[in-house]
Amino acid sequence: MKKNKIPKALVLALALLTLAPSSSARAQSENPPVYNSSEVDSSEVDKAQSEVDRLEKEVEKAKDDLDLAKKDLDQAKADQEKADSKLSDANEKYEAAKKSEEEANRKLKEALDKQAEASDEVIDILEEQNTQREAQAALDAAKAEFTDAKEDQAKKQAEAKQAEANFIKATADYSDAWEALAAANDYLEEVKSDHDKQVEEIKKNIVDSEAKIEDLNKKIDEKDPAKYTDSKKDADLKEKDQSLGNVEEDYIEKSQNHTDAIIDLNNAKSQILSKESERQKLEEETKEATEKWHEIYTKLKNGDPSVSEEDEAKAYKEQREIEERNKEKITSLNEEIDQLIKDLPAKEEKVDQTAKALQEVFRTMTDKSEEYYGSEEGKNVIKDIANGDITKENYEEKLGEAEKAIDDAFAESEEALEAWEKAQEDYKNAVDQAEFDKKKYEENIRYYQDLIDKDNGYWKESDIEGFKQTVDYYKGLLEKVNEPVEKAQKDLDDAEARSYKASENLARAEARLNALDDAEKAFDDIENIKAEKEKLQKDLKEAIEKLAEDQKALEEAAADLKDAEDMVDKVKNMIDESKADLDKTQKALEDAYRNKKEAEKKVKEAQSEVDRLEKVLAGNSTSPEDLAKAKEKLAAAKDEAKNAKEALEKAKEDTAKAKKDLDDAQAEKNKADQNLKEAQDKKDQANQNLIDKQDQLLDAKDKLNLAKAKKSIADLADSAKDIDDEDVKNAVSKAKDVLANPSATIDEINNLRNELIDAIAKAKDKPSEPQTPDLDSKYKKDVLDKIKSLDNLTGKEKDDFAKRIDAAKTKEEVDDLYKEALELNSSREKTHSEENKPSKKDDSSDLASDLIYVPHGYKYVKEGFYHRSDLDYIYNNLKKAIEDNEVYTRAIKLLFEYTPNTVKNVRSELEKLLEESLILQKEGKDALLELEKILGY
Repeated sequence: MKKNKIPKALVLALALLTLAPSSSARAQSENPPVYNSSEVDSSEVDKAQSEVDRLEKEVEKAKDDLDLAKKDLDQAKADQEKADSKLSDANEKYEAAKKSEEEANRKLKEALDKQAEASDEVIDILEEQNTQREAQAALDAAKAEFTDAKEDQAKKQAEAKQAEANFIKATADYSDAWEALAAANDYLEEVKSDHDKQVEEIKKNIVDSEAKIEDLNKKIDEKDPAKYTDSKKDADLKEKDQSLGNVEEDYIEKSQNHTDAIIDLNNAKSQILSKESERQKLEEETKEATEKWHEIYTKLKNGDPSVSEEDEAKAYKEQREIEERNKEKITSLNEEIDQLIKDLPAKEEKVDQTAKALQEVFRTMTDKSEEYYGSEEGKNVIKDIANGDITKENYEEKLGEAEKAIDDAFAESEEALEAWEKAQEDYKNAVDQAEFDKKKYEENIRYYQDLIDKDNGYWKESDIEGFKQTVDYYKGLLEKVNEPVEKAQKDLDDAEARSYKASENLARAEARLNALDDAEKAFDDIENIKAEKEKLQKDLKEAIEKLAEDQKALEEAAADLKDAEDMVDKVKNMIDESKADLDKTQKALEDAYRNKKEAEKKVKEAQSEVDRLEKVLAGNSTSPEDLAKAKEKLAAAKDEAKNAKEALEKAKEDTAKAKKDLDDAQAEKNKADQNLKEAQDKKDQANQNLIDKQDQLLDAKDKLNLAKAKKSIADLADSAKDIDDEDVKNAVSKAKDVLANPSATIDEINNLRNELIDAIAKAKDKPSEPQTPDLDSKYKKDVLDKIKSLDNLTGKEKDDFAKRIDAAKTKEEVDDLYKEALELNSSREKTHSEENKPSKKDDSSDLASDLIYVPHGYKYVKEGFYHRSDLDYIYNNLKKAIEDNEVYTRAIKLLFEYTPNTVKNVRSELEKLLEESLILQKEGKDALLELEKILGY
């Protein structure tokens, strides 16, 4: 059975995407390139032939392995037949031995039954004789037991009476304990009533004392000189603190707005420089492509053999593509640069506005700081007086220190303000310098990179290496160009913080001096406060002593209540003990009654046994002769049983030997079966290996034939490239397309080869025709439209070219005029104004209306022109292939889940197929997304 193949539908649809763009949709070229047979690697044929030779050897080896496996299988089958025969014989012997053992076992059972019957007869006689003797002894024992039972009955009756007396006493004790509990509870209720009243009064006194203590502590705290303050000043300080906090938050916001405006302005300038650099690079690329084409065109015109018309057409095509592509990009860049430059004044104005707003809020913050610190220092001076830091003796000295602090703070504030202004100027200079340096570094990088890229052998290798090092050097400088700006920004922030701190210190110093001027009144106030505090502390001490007395009385009342509760608990314990004694005596009484009944029962049973034994002695009678006959019968039965037992042992030995022979035969049979299975597996494996190798050989021969066919048609197409015949060219073009298609079959290639041979034969039989192609008005119009789209020609020059093209008689004359116009256009350095430029027409306007150009950058669709209908066809086929493949993968998963045994021999192949299908599905879906984006679905 041949291995399963991967579904081809998805592979084929994916392969369609790798095709080159349709020849009808390519950018126009007057001379389409001739297919070169060297594109077909001739070594592919040799490789394919080598692979065929190798696989033929492996197929022969696989055949030899299969023959050897078949021989081993035949030998295993013969061994299995011998083992089957031996097992059958052993089984027959074992069954016969089992039957003999069963017969011996039956005879032994009959003999044992006779022996048992005789033995029972002897035993019955002996038992009857023995019963008479035992009955007499039992009668004597029963009479003695009856006497003992009567005595025990009397003892148990006395014990029951004593248990009754003990139960009555325990019941009385239990009742007395409950009476004691009632008395204890009454006493507890009386104690509780007195305790609750006393506790309520004491707790009220405690609450009053604690409230008084709290009030005194509060008054003492208020009279603390260290906490002396002015409520009006406190409220004023709180209000100024809130106002200052609001202004500081506003300052932070305005500072951030100013920073953001500066960054936004610098980013806009940086974008302008970057886009101007990008525009210059595109213009240089266009100029370089034009110079390259002009060089080839000039060489071709001068008859230089190193270039051909194909080279010139290719260079011209590339020049037009680059020019059209870059022109659109340059236009877009110009619009973006103009917009950025237009936005610059607004951004610069925003920087000025945010700077003014920041200065205004800074002045407001300075004013608010002075107000806040004036109020705060007024409060601090009073605290210093209360703490003893400022006294009447050192008051003048403190005034002098405050005046000196003002002078120092003022000098520091002036210095910090100058530093801040200088930091602002340094930051602006750093930004301007960074912009200048960035532009200079980028120009130097482009200059040296052009020397490297455009080198045609003029420079030495050491020079080129030096240019590269120079480029790396300027790139390093470009990466660090903004570091001075960042440092200047940090210095500006530090200078701003220092200026604000200096202003804050000056405000504090001035507030301190003003507060000291108003502080003399506070000295007398604080002395009065200290005297009031001492009196309040004395009252507090007395209140604390009263609280301690009340708390002690509360503890004593709690102790009295505890004693009453302990008495109740003690009586409850007495009740528990009495109840336990009552339960114990009740159980003893119940046991005594039960023992009394048992004793009475034993007396009755002993009396019944005496009566029964007397009856037995009266009814028994047997003779010695009966006993002798029974013993003789028993001896004969024993001899018969002995002989049957010996026969059974012999039969068991025979059966065991037969069973061992059967087990040995079965083991040999199992081994033969295993050997046969292994031989069959080896034969199947060798057979499958041969099939696989044959499949590989067939695939390799197909590839070899395909490679030979490709080589053949490639050589034929190469030999026909110089034949100027339309049918031959069409056949060569088809050959190129089919060779470029990796999924082309050998039949398609051979059919095209025959078609190409027929076309060559017919071309050779055709008469010679004039080489000058027909010239129609449409071709002249297309060329004239292209000339009118050139930027550097004047209107008069374009009109002149129009007249000359109209007068041209051949296609060659029209082509020469077009190349002359291109040469004139590329030689011009001056750019005409926009109003002199005629409107452009798309070079591909003569193509089909459904033409789509796919740019570079897609993974599954190559760059080029495509017909929409072709892409729609590919999209639909690919989508259908993915859906079919998803059905295959679901089917494989269902096989794994519901029929694992059915597919176990091909599970590995199915797992590989499943894995490959999932990969293809993912790639196919990615390709669908690309096609949907291209087609606008």
